[in-house]
Amino acid sequence: MVGQGAFKKGQVAIEYLMTYGWALFVLVITIGLLAYYVQNVNQSYKEQCLFPPQVICNHFQIVDGPNEDSLFLNFTNNMGVDIRLMSINFTDPYHPINIKLGGALVRDGDYFNYSVSVPTLYVKAGMRYAKDVVITYKVCPDAGACSNEAYSITGHVMAKVMSAS
Repeated sequence: MVGQGAFKKGQVAIEYLMTYGWALFVLVITIGLLAYYVQNVNQSYKEQCLFPPQVICNHFQIVDGPNEDSLFLNFTNNMGVDIRLMSINFTDPYHPINIKLGGALVRDGDYFNYSVSVPTLYVKAGMRYAKDVVITYKVCPDAGACSNEAYSITGHVMAKVMSAS
């Protein structure tokens, strides 16, 4: 027959193991999750080119060149009317990019390729580039005759900077 003192010692031992066992279990799970997510940060970063439905963004890329950087943007006019592009602005409080397009006509359903070389983006291959993009345009409902009023549509791009080589 086991005495009352042995039973209490066994109960204390089990309580000790359960209390500290759970704490150790939670600590191991936390360290495992942190290691998993820190290791997969680069893989979880998704490149995005998001605009409202009037503009379908097909592709965005930024390339770090030896002397200057290049931006590539390809989108489709899905507005239901032809548009005349006036400018594309990449908003950045430190290094804004404002490109005047001089009224390039993009017919409804057509795509527009836009590329520009910029010497002062201050990016390196492997960095993340995330900016809002404002496209300013005029509506041209009648065979090239455009309204005088300019409209704008804002989207967001995120991409990993690629190397030119």
